[in-house]
Amino acid sequence: MKRAFAIASITAGCAHPGAPCPEPATPGPTPSMTIPLLDYREGLLAIDVDVADKTERFLFDTGAGVTTVSPEIAHRLGCTPAGRVTGFRMSAERLDLPTCRDVDLRLGADSFRHEIVSVLDVGKLLPPDWPKVAGVISLATLENRCVTLSLAERTLTVESTSTCAAKKREATAIRSRVARTSGGAAIGLFVAMGTPKHPQWFLLDSGNVGATIVAPHAASFLNVDLARAKHEPKSAERPESWQLSSVSIPMVHEPRAPFAVDILVKDIIYDGALGTAYMGHWRYTIDLRTNGGIWVTPSQPK
Repeated sequence: MKRAFAIASITAGCAHPGAPCPEPATPGPTPSMTIPLLDYREGLLAIDVDVADKTERFLFDTGAGVTTVSPEIAHRLGCTPAGRVTGFRMSAERLDLPTCRDVDLRLGADSFRHEIVSVLDVGKLLPPDWPKVAGVISLATLENRCVTLSLAERTLTVESTSTCAAKKREATAIRSRVARTSGGAAIGLFVAMGTPKHPQWFLLDSGNVGATIVAPHAASFLNVDLARAKHEPKSAERPESWQLSSVSIPMVHEPRAPFAVDILVKDIIYDGALGTAYMGHWRYTIDLRTNGGIWVTPSQPK
């Protein structure tokens, strides 16, 4: 999927196990609320959102950065798009989009207030015969919430203060960073991969439905042997790349033995990007009331 937004810079986030982020005082919704994630096309996920009393289908993408609505939805909300938010695709291509401010979107039984959303016809980035979508829900929608994400179970659970604390106690904290860019409108999460001495920071990207992406500069730190990879030279349509099958890349402080995934090595603006094939092995409790701390437990596929 072509990316509407990709985060360009990283700020420090939560520490590794043994030094979790302090519990914030801001309460979450009570009780917790589980929202189903829906299969869209070719591995992409969707979520139903109530917009001005009408249910619309949005893509759900943890790597999108900024939550996006279509021009049609902006009109329904009474918004005349204005201003600009700037982001970058993973390839470093710049994207400037108009915005709407003070937007309420309802997921499940709860309303999520957005100080800013971008306006983009996401359908133009998708094949023309795919079902219509009204926008993209990103992690920015979940700002100031604690959530548990399970791609294997196709669920997004908005936790209460008590259930968030319980989930953390049952899980393992991993090294993570939160990114706030695009004038503060974008939120992305990165996890440390490889070794504690030379961690490589990978974007959590549920919009990446292919292989785990590794930048060439990070490959040597992750024991990715390009000599045995299938090499694709640069062309007018695509950058130079290398493909490998069944490569094990552990998270720093991973609580179990790493599993093998397919790897695509190509030049991107990050160290790497985890996609659905990798993310589906874990259940992630993400506390965006703090600086983006992440706790993991093995997932339970349906």
